[in-house]
Amino acid sequence: MGFAFLQERRAINAGTELAVSRGHQVDKIEVKPGFGNLLLWKSIYEFDGKFYVDGIRAGMSVNIYPGTSIAKLNPADDFPWLDANTQQAKDIVRFTKFAKGFVALHPDNPNIVIDMRYSLVPNQIQPMWMIEVDQTKNKTEHIKYSHKRKNTESNYALFWRMLKGDR
Repeated sequence: MGFAFLQERRAINAGTELAVSRGHQVDKIEVKPGFGNLLLWKSIYEFDGKFYVDGIRAGMSVNIYPGTSIAKLNPADDFPWLDANTQQAKDIVRFTKFAKGFVALHPDNPNIVIDMRYSLVPNQIQPMWMIEVDQTKNKTEHIKYSHKRKNTESNYALFWRMLKGDR
């Protein structure tokens, strides 16, 4: 337990330092360990209405794998047609709470809301959990929840390279 706490602190510090080096003031930061290890971490922080994701390897030295950014979800702007009293709107609120506020629109589909916190490759936006908003549903119908558990061989290879500390 102590090692996990130490590694988490190292990853948070590295993520915060990276944000500062970019000229960002961190509004909120979270780190998540890579799958089955405490060396490779996903860093996600919020600044100026965007989320920034990066990979951090906290080995003997810290390696940073710069990632990308995406706009934070704003339901009123992103789904102007969605009435706040519908079940889908309530489901978005619930999903946002589940994801601790780290939600955005899928980069390839503007009807899908994604949980930014988890992905196999830590510096990528490849969500594991998501919900799909459907304009054709009635006011009482729930939103569609889905998950992605399959990854490509290239994603696994990239994950292993990062885990080993390769550039």
